Order: sequence, then structure tokens, then C-alpha cells
Amino acid sequence: MAFLFVHAGLTSRPFRGHESVQEVDCSGEGHDPDASIFFMVLYRSPGNIVASLNVATEECLTNDAFSSCIIDRKNSRKSRLRTLVVDLDEGQQKWFACNVTGVVSVARTKVMSWKLLVKRISKFTNPYCCQFVVIAELARVARSASFRRLLQHILRRTSRSAQGHVHTEHVTRKENEKIR
Repeated sequence: MAFLFVHAGLTSRPFRGHESVQEVDCSGEGHDPDASIFFMVLYRSPGNIVASLNVATEECLTNDAFSSCIIDRKNSRKSRLRTLVVDLDEGQQKWFACNVTGVVSVARTKVMSWKLLVKRISKFTNPYCCQFVVIAELARVARSASFRRLLQHILRRTSRSAQGHVHTEHVTRKENEKIR
């Protein structure tokens, strides 16, 4: 189970599906569509610079062992800073911030800033409602037909959620009887 956390130009997700390693990505794509990006900084709060990128000079500075800069020469908004967060225990969290400076007109620059709380999520925890989600594990353990019908019912109800927000619904005893 992988969760992607997005805050405009700053995202966080498990690195290659490993919940113990979070990948934080700062992108110029969150800036104005007509902006030409020339400087980016990724911070680990409070105020520790993880990486910085001068897009114009293609100068990349990294202060963390697992940080990188990606420069897109054709579209500066696609340039990005990335870091892997490997020092979070299960349930622990840290703030990250990203500043992206771009030119939006001849004599006007604009700095866009985002802040994101990066969490190491337990593979059994739903980050949207903090309830235990053990559906996949239970499916492996419980092989009865009635359990599979109950699971399908829950998954159908969960997949109907609006705008991609995941939530779980409690199935009442009466609904459970109908499913069986």
C-alpha cells in the first residue's frame, strides 16, 4: 500500500514502495504555468538546507547523502530537487519546505513556497482517517466465501469516495447479514 502526499510543488511518497524510506520531491511544476524557474531550495525544517539548484547556471548543491537535482533544460518548471528520508521511525514525522523562484514577466519575479509534513506511515494505517486498514492482510488469511463478499462490498463502497480521498466505512451488523 503506497500513499502519495501532495502540496502543489512538494510531494512525498514511499520510495519504490518501501514504507521505511520516504521520497520528498520539490518541483517547479507547482509554480505559475508561464514562469521560467531559475532557483529552487529544499529545506528540512527548521531551516536546514537539504539541496539547492540554480537552474540558469546548472549549479546543484546537496547537503544530504541521498539528495539530487534534476535539471530540465527544455522546460525549467520540470526541474526538481529530491531527497530520501531514511531516519524516520514508524509513525514519526518531519517538516520539509520548498521555495521555487521564477520569472513571471520581464521585470517581475515570484517566489512560491510549500511546506509538507512527511510521515513514515505504517503499512497498516490509513493516513486519512487514522484507522487500521488490514483489508489486504485479512484477505490472505480469511478464505471463506462470506468474508470475500464482505471484502468486495467494503472495497466497492471505498472506491466510490469523492475526489480520490480514501476513507473507510464501518459496515453495520445488518449490512453484514445482507452480504452473507
